[in-house]
Amino acid sequence: MLYREPITEQQQHDKFKLTVFKVVHGFNKMLLSHGASGSCNIDVACREHGDKPQVRSVGMLLTDDHQRYCSGALINNANGDGKQYFLTANHCVFSDVSYFIVGFNYQYEKCYPQGVNKAVKREPIAQLVQGLRLVSQWEKTDYALLEIKEPIPDSYNVYLAGFDLSEQPASDVHAIHHPSGDVKKISTFKGSLHAASWSEGPTMSFHLQVPAWTEGVTERGSSGSPLFTKDGLIIGHLRGGQSSCEYPTGYDLYGGIAYDWSKPERADDRLSKYLNPGGQKHVKRVEGAYLKDLRK
Repeated sequence: MLYREPITEQQQHDKFKLTVFKVVHGFNKMLLSHGASGSCNIDVACREHGDKPQVRSVGMLLTDDHQRYCSGALINNANGDGKQYFLTANHCVFSDVSYFIVGFNYQYEKCYPQGVNKAVKREPIAQLVQGLRLVSQWEKTDYALLEIKEPIPDSYNVYLAGFDLSEQPASDVHAIHHPSGDVKKISTFKGSLHAASWSEGPTMSFHLQVPAWTEGVTERGSSGSPLFTKDGLIIGHLRGGQSSCEYPTGYDLYGGIAYDWSKPERADDRLSKYLNPGGQKHVKRVEGAYLKDLRK
């Protein structure tokens, strides 16, 4: 935080007091989680889509004492006004997020054939912003929409991902996430998703199921991460599943944003209220954009 106060002749004789309520600390080198993910995870630079702009929308959530715990993504809105909305899982909002942190661009730009966990000793530096506000949430799909309060610097070059509201199950999707708080990884599925339920019963299929990843897996810490279409548009956010390096044929379930958009009973819980603030009719798809371009 930077505070500026213009100096006047009167103020030179006045006493100015600044009260610090809380100090949130961070480190250039984020300890403990680098290289902690399972060896079957695939570094984002090593696969198709690894150089696409949607990769720069994905970040990891950290508590104010620097514990990494979930993933998520910046998401654009129909107005394209640069609002700093961050989509994640509802179960990732376990306490007051006012002082929590988001880390962006925690990844390697180059693919290392032996895997970054074995070939690279040097940890990349995450670009951090602090302070979140809970905007909305819905337990049935396990979604939460947060707003990042600190202005994200243009130098971070972050991307606000677009989204697709089609309820038809997509095919050939990919997920980008921070398993176990590690550097950014990518998982791909070649095939068609299935409509599925978490625990709502057979009449409420508010989720999309990846039966088993073609490449890669997810882990603890991947929760809340986005599921992208082959066009790089968000269609879901990770709730949970069986997937892991120990069980690579396990499934994953993603809450579908098509359901977040209009299915919640309360209007304040509907994603459409925040991602379509102008109330445009027949919004089915919104394209992504770099944040710095939306500020021009």
